[in-house]
Amino acid sequence: GIEAREASGKPMLVDVGAEEWCIACRELDEITFANAEVIKELERFVVVKLDEADEAYPEIKKHFDEKGYPIAGMPSLFFHNSEGEIVEVVNQFIPPEKMLEKLKAVK
Repeated sequence: GIEAREASGKPMLVDVGAEEWCIACRELDEITFANAEVIKELERFVVVKLDEADEAYPEIKKHFDEKGYPIAGMPSLFFHNSEGEIVEVVNQFIPPEKMLEKLKAVK
């Protein structure tokens, strides 16, 4: 589950989207997450990608609600530090340069 990933000792990025109708989610996949520098920086992260249509979505949504970080739209990007704490939440498309900035800031 997500708790085990939070305890991995590595930073984590949880990317919650809705492939079927969320244009910003598709742009993140096609532009930001396809960027070579972003791909390289993400190598030090545990990455969890979740679609609202996934079976695990209700459980993950509840997990973030209980932590005080409700999923407030799509996409929802939850940046966790290596201690498993959420250090930033982004609820929109961000270009590769911005994503790199945010990823590099997470320890």
